[in-house]
This record gives sequence, C-alpha cells and structure tokens, in this order.
Amino acid sequence: MEAARAATDVDLAAIEELAREAIVELRALRGGGIWGQHTARREPIGAGLRELLGRDDAQGTVVAGTIDDVVVGYGVTEME
Repeated sequence: MEAARAATDVDLAAIEELAREAIVELRALRGGGIWGQHTARREPIGAGLRELLGRDDAQGTVVAGTIDDVVVGYGVTEME
C-alpha cells in the first residue's frame, strides 16, 4: 500500500541514496551543472536531513513516500 509519512532515522539511508541518485540525474540535464553548484543538496547529505528529521513545523520537515513500507520517494521542506 502507498503512503506518505514523517521520515525517521530508520529512513535516512534510503533517503540519502535517493537524493544522491536525483542529483546525478539532474546534473546531466540542461542547466544541471549550474543547478548542482547553486541549489543541489551538499554532502554530507545525511547531516542536513538529520537536522530536519522529526520536525513538522515552519522551519522544515522530511517526509518519506513508501510502497509496502519501503521508501521509494521523499520530500523536504526547509525555511530559508
């Protein structure tokens, strides 16, 4: 079954891997080099995400999209 929920520490490794895959894929697209330098999440990816885990407020949150409890996507909001 599909679901979306607040991400936890258990989800962090899967979300980090998805983020890295997305960065590689987007850098290959037109304008991706500039995007990668200015907007892409920086290493260590996990450290930045860990700060937001467990939050659900105006400062930011991380959600995990799952199918049968396997993380297949994620979303991050972060106040700048």
